[in-house]
Amino acid sequence: MEITKENMDFIKSIKFHYIRHLNGTIGNFAILDGRCYMVQIFHNENEPPAQSFFSNSKGFVDRQQELFDKLWEIAIPLSHRIKELENQEKPNYSKILTNYNEIQDEVNSIIEQSER
Repeated sequence: MEITKENMDFIKSIKFHYIRHLNGTIGNFAILDGRCYMVQIFHNENEPPAQSFFSNSKGFVDRQQELFDKLWEIAIPLSHRIKELENQEKPNYSKILTNYNEIQDEVNSIIEQSER
């Protein structure tokens, strides 16, 4: 699910999950306990999946786990995505930081976002 302004309240309500956002990603897959892989193919939004694929081939599951790890690494945390959406409406947004740690965190966040 893409994180947008429209679903941000719902996403924020999900507890006990670490959520990341990756622009332009369409699709999904699951890796269960590093032992099996599953993907569901949807043709139309809000309809049940048209097809599913399941595999417990160790080599295939390992390659899909590598793909997931790479996607996870380049995706941004939910907190950064929320900041992006909130500041999107404020083209002349400014923020005053007075604490060294806040400044360092903000600089690191900007660098991380620009690297992605």
